[in-house]
Amino acid sequence: MKFILALATVLTMTVLPTAAAPQGGVPAAVHYIDHDQVSATMAKGGAIVKDPGLVVLANRREAGKVEYHDHTNHIFIVVEGEATLITGGTMVDPKRTKPDQMVAESL
Repeated sequence: MKFILALATVLTMTVLPTAAAPQGGVPAAVHYIDHDQVSATMAKGGAIVKDPGLVVLANRREAGKVEYHDHTNHIFIVVEGEATLITGGTMVDPKRTKPDQMVAESL
């Protein structure tokens, strides 16, 4: 009986820290970014938040290449002007630029 209790204690001590560790897609912290910082970053482009589980970027002022990310979701917010987003299709001559990202010139 003592052996089972000891084993359960060791397993609990191993599982709890692992469950509390940040997982992919889950921000490691709560972020507050003030208006001035967001406005400045929106004007020049770049990262607003860089966190292991959450990246918020301000960029894309003109047409870009076709992108595919294996483990990333995108949310696009058009602040002014207009945008055309195309989803689906087959990338023409894709190139893997990072372990989880491919780019191509067109669909």
